[in-house]
Amino acid sequence: MSSSIIEKIQKLLALSKSDNQNEATVAAATAYKLILKHNISQAELEVNGETPEEIIKGFNTPIYQTGRQIPWKVSLVNVLSKHYGCTCFVNQTYPNRRKFSTFVLVGRISDIEAAVYMFSWLSTKIQDLSDVFCKGQGKIFAQSYCAGFVAGVDEQMNKAKVELRLGVSSSALMVLDNKVAEADKFMRSTTNLDTRKQPASKVKVKVDAYGAGRSHGTQINLGLKNPHKMLGNS
Repeated sequence: MSSSIIEKIQKLLALSKSDNQNEATVAAATAYKLILKHNISQAELEVNGETPEEIIKGFNTPIYQTGRQIPWKVSLVNVLSKHYGCTCFVNQTYPNRRKFSTFVLVGRISDIEAAVYMFSWLSTKIQDLSDVFCKGQGKIFAQSYCAGFVAGVDEQMNKAKVELRLGVSSSALMVLDNKVAEADKFMRSTTNLDTRKQPASKVKVKVDAYGAGRSHGTQINLGLKNPHKMLGNS
């Protein structure tokens, strides 16, 4: 991804943290669409031999670091790594005898950067909305809402991807669809890390909170043609 595209995305995601709700949602949606459209254009150019294939790398800026894994944030890492054609591994260390987890993406640098930017915006957005919607409802209710929200985001990103891929050549789609497999193959060939998925944590879920979160996650403005209102905001 060119430096100019990265700069545009960075500026848009900076605006997405604005106190102006309309400005924030429009900026985030524009950034997401710009990332998807760029990746499709890049795939078309690669197929036509007009630009060299981007090199797969990794071990750059972690997407998520924590001393206590929050299940919905781990799910968000997995969702974004899938949508941006990356694979993820968890590096666990024990400073002061306490486990510390670092989630790192491997893939094309432009995809890693895009996923890290979107994780930063979405994780903050989800937490902010949870603080409003789940106030006074308890920890399990809030965690269930956030988990549902991530599922809703995943669903909406799938729909947005299908919409933007219409009319794209089959060869370019193959380039896009092979990204995760290529990243996983690269990581396995260059490291001795255990890349198996972590077993899902057993957490209590409140169905009504999860459903509300999922509904809001499908409505957050990520670039679909007709975004809906959520929590009273456009």
